[in-house]
Amino acid sequence: MPKHTWKTTIVTDNGQGPTDSIDLFGSAEQNVGGNATGLKGLPVGVQDVEQVNIGVTVANIVSFFIKTTTDMRLRVNSEVSPAQEVELTAGKAFGWNNASIPQPSSNPLTTNITALYFYNKGTVNGVTPSGGLAAGTVLGAFLLEQESQFS
Repeated sequence: MPKHTWKTTIVTDNGQGPTDSIDLFGSAEQNVGGNATGLKGLPVGVQDVEQVNIGVTVANIVSFFIKTTTDMRLRVNSEVSPAQEVELTAGKAFGWNNASIPQPSSNPLTTNITALYFYNKGTVNGVTPSGGLAAGTVLGAFLLEQESQFS
């Protein structure tokens, strides 16, 4: 059974603090940029757009995350006329789970997904790397309940 583990750690200056952890289970998992045996990341060239065809019903999401190595723009269902758009910051996970960990919130994804479009800005945290704009990678997964897995 597919699983996502969410952890939240709070550390004080002297190294003390709690760690909360929860395992979430689903009946299927959709991966972006890899699979369960070798998540390596989907390569996205400098200022290129990569399309990932994926079927996800938002109501069936138990947990998801997307993380990129460069700043990217994510568009849902269309590059030209997207249903939703999210700015992704290099090295910062964009994610959500239905267990309200680390804090209660509603799912930031608001529409059922047929495709994801990743545009690589080539910057890292808004800064052009010293060697120029950079190629990047995307890694992500959607943990789902009551949905068939598509390839």
